Formats: sequence, structure tokens, C-alpha cells
Amino acid sequence: MNKLSCLILAGGEGTRLRPLTISKPKPLIKVAGKSIIDYSIKLCSHFKIEDFYILTGYLSQQIEKHFQDKKYPKLNIKTIDTGDVDIIERIKSTRLCVESDYLLILYGDTISDVNIPHLLDFHINNGTLATVTTWEIASSFGVISSNDSNIVESYLEKPKLDIWINIGYIVLSKDCYEIMEDFDSFEKFLRHLVSLEELSSYKHHGMHLTINNLHELNLAERKLKDFDFDF
Repeated sequence: MNKLSCLILAGGEGTRLRPLTISKPKPLIKVAGKSIIDYSIKLCSHFKIEDFYILTGYLSQQIEKHFQDKKYPKLNIKTIDTGDVDIIERIKSTRLCVESDYLLILYGDTISDVNIPHLLDFHINNGTLATVTTWEIASSFGVISSNDSNIVESYLEKPKLDIWINIGYIVLSKDCYEIMEDFDSFEKFLRHLVSLEELSSYKHHGMHLTINNLHELNLAERKLKDFDFDF
């Protein structure tokens, strides 16, 4: 996995998770006894990724201090304070630092068990400039289908919706650095890749949690108590 450097986006203010994020950056909020960002570090290091760039902004000193205590002595972890900017500017800031052939972009508020070697192989075999990891969402409700006489024909409790969302774990070939210079937002950059048919979708069928608010934090707390990451 030395072909791959991991960039973790950890600069947002996390306003939807207040009051917890008034004095602490969201990636350092603890879930089931561990900071959100540490789940990502542990997963990547399990798959032998050694180079990390933590792209900070809000309360950046706390994240820098978090990684100064030598808790990951075998990893090369560098924090970069990129300020209050769009995601694409955070990524651009690493252009002169990264020597790997591929970048793995993670969101600092997600916890997943994506098989990263499989993801990288998928990206290389597909031959596109970028691959985004997607995950199928499920309804929070029971879904009912009825006929013209209002007779219920089917009932599904919290079904999968065949709608796939971007959960990060985005692999970019290094050539993307040059292309990104023409864009001022990551969304516009991804849309450009779509127009070129240069963006692939890697479907993740395992565990995924996004922690944007207190409800999602409590849900993640319950799920992670019973989940085994197998490392």
C-alpha cells in the first residue's frame, strides 16, 4: 500500500454537532471511547498505509496535539492547517508533499470498514482518474405500495432504496492535482470528472456511519459497541 497516501479532511466547524464542537473539533469527538478520526487511522494502518496528511482548520491546534503524543509511532502523520477553505483547497495544499501514485481522501466525520486494498484494485482496474466509495441508504420508515383502490400491495420495513451516497474513501490518481487547479470547489471538480466519464463508483456493502449531529452520534455509539473491526 505504499502507492497510497491518506488525506483526512478535518477542518470543518461541525456546527450541527454543537454544543460538543464549540470547544472541540468534530474529528476528536469520542464514539464508543475512541475519537472519530482514530477509527480511520486504525483502519488505514491495518491495511499497511503509513503516510497520512490531516488537513485541519477549525481548532487545528487540538488535532495537531492529538497526533503529537506518539500514539502512532510507526506512521508518518503530518497535520496541515489549511484554514477555512473549500475541500479542494485543502487537497491542493498537499501537492508538493505527496509522493505516492494515488491519494485516498477520507472525511473526518465518518467511520467505515471499507476494504481499502479492494478499493485501490478496483480503481486501478477501472482506469478512471477517480473513484468514489458509495453506500446504499435505507429508509427510516416502513414503505407501503398500494393500488388504485387503496389496497396495500406490499409493505417493506426500512428497505434499502437503491440510492447510493458518497461516503468519502475517494481514490484520486496523482494526475488529478493538475486538473484541480482549474476549480475552486471539490464539487465542481467531481462534476467535471463525471462529464468526462472519469469517475467510478465503488459500492461498499459493509458498515458505515456518518456523524453530523447528536442523533447520529448516539446511533453510532450504540452500533460500535457491538461491532468488531477485526483489528
